[in-house]
Amino acid sequence: VLVGNWQDKELLAGSTFDVVLADYLLGAVDRYWAYAEDEMMARVLNSVRPGGFLVFVGLEPYELVLDPKDPKDKFVLEVEALGD
Repeated sequence: VLVGNWQDKELLAGSTFDVVLADYLLGAVDRYWAYAEDEMMARVLNSVRPGGFLVFVGLEPYELVLDPKDPKDKFVLEVEALGD
């Protein structure tokens, strides 16, 4: 497991991996590094060895599966609205 800042151009420079797991990466980039999705994706794709796997893990938007009229669902939506 590697942890770092995607804005650091030295992060993973020249490194390649058989499997790259991107957990909530697109949502985080959208929130914390707006308009850099293309640069981030290029860096991620360059870190996957030929024949390797890139696995994206994310969250389905709560608004699509929860009912804001249900008190329990409304609570989840309110907490989620606070952000990461």
